[in-house]
Amino acid sequence: MHALDSLRGIAALSVVLYHCLLVWPSLHATLADHGVPFFHTAQDPLAVALLTIPPPSLLWAGREAVLLFFVLSGFVLAQSFLRGPQPWLPFILRRACRLLLPCLAVTLPVALLVALADPSPQPGWSVWVTGHWAEAPTLGQLTSHALLLAQPYDLNSPLWSLHYEWRISLAFPLLVLLGATGPGRAMLASLAGMALAAAEMRLLGSDWLSSLFFLPHFMLGVLLAQAGAG
Repeated sequence: MHALDSLRGIAALSVVLYHCLLVWPSLHATLADHGVPFFHTAQDPLAVALLTIPPPSLLWAGREAVLLFFVLSGFVLAQSFLRGPQPWLPFILRRACRLLLPCLAVTLPVALLVALADPSPQPGWSVWVTGHWAEAPTLGQLTSHALLLAQPYDLNSPLWSLHYEWRISLAFPLLVLLGATGPGRAMLASLAGMALAAAEMRLLGSDWLSSLFFLPHFMLGVLLAQAGAG
């Protein structure tokens, strides 16, 4: 679907711009540090204000773009299930090739780059930058990045979105079945899962259920696909 490819390309560009802006300490404080309002930023308040309020901020709305990726994934993955029954194992193998093989291909070159460049913090960089590539890569870190095992992904932080893509994929056939029960029930159940994940993070301080936080986004894609097929 060319329109969706274009939409995904625009969203990907906004993610790139978002990460570029995170290098700037004052913008990092606004864009990534728990949503601090621009008027609480001591450094370059006017520039930060102009860059972080609409309409300019729509060009690098990285977080929102990732959520759009999740909706698009739900929509695209549901297409194959709407065409007929999909056995779970072949589906998961296809998703593994789609998600894990690129991670395997990228992880080792990034690790070599870190080892060769030996980056050190520079004045004027945000804590987001200095927190990456701060130590020599370890075998456990490489394995975790290549197989999307656990956060944080300090060598390649955008992998966090694939982390959730992979985990939702494992249960995606269940999402399709849930969507078939009706839009209202499906979204209500998804929102209940999000609330459960938020409660776990808030009350227990863990993230075992964090994948459920993005369940409504994938479900919205599934429901859009089912509505289009109907």
